[in-house]
Amino acid sequence: ELNQTIINKYFKSKKDAGLSNNTIRKHYDLLKDALKHAVNEDKILRNPLDRIEAIKKQKNEMNFYTVEQLRTLFSLVENDRMEIVVKLAGMLGLRREEIAGLKWDNIDLNNKIITIAEARTQAGKKTVEKGTKNRSSYRTLFIPEEIINLLMRIKATQESHKALLEGNYIDNG
Repeated sequence: ELNQTIINKYFKSKKDAGLSNNTIRKHYDLLKDALKHAVNEDKILRNPLDRIEAIKKQKNEMNFYTVEQLRTLFSLVENDRMEIVVKLAGMLGLRREEIAGLKWDNIDLNNKIITIAEARTQAGKKTVEKGTKNRSSYRTLFIPEEIINLLMRIKATQESHKALLEGNYIDNG
């Protein structure tokens, strides 16, 4: 009984519910694949999505900080625990999940390089560690001296905490 009208109503309801075109396109792709499988399994005669035009993806408009805006932002977070997060994002273009996934094994202070190899995020109360967003997200970057100095201070602070807390320090890298 599934037909184009029912499917179009479904997509319209998702649009009315506030879902983006990109999310609705994911629904479209998943449904098209499932219905293709149903055709291959002789569950249905034809795929009703074959006659529905694919949902167009939206291109995200990128906005960038000016050099002056970055300087202002960096001065606002100076000596704050978020300083490293803001500078890694602002200077190296790292995503939030990539910053959260950084480990000392990914950082070579002597050669001034950082390898973006992992990401970490929250799913409810659970921490999820995973690979980078896509293959091109795995990369090695040069670390500016300002970030090197900041990382060395953070490393020294962590080492002093480790010594102070002895066996109670949880070292996740």
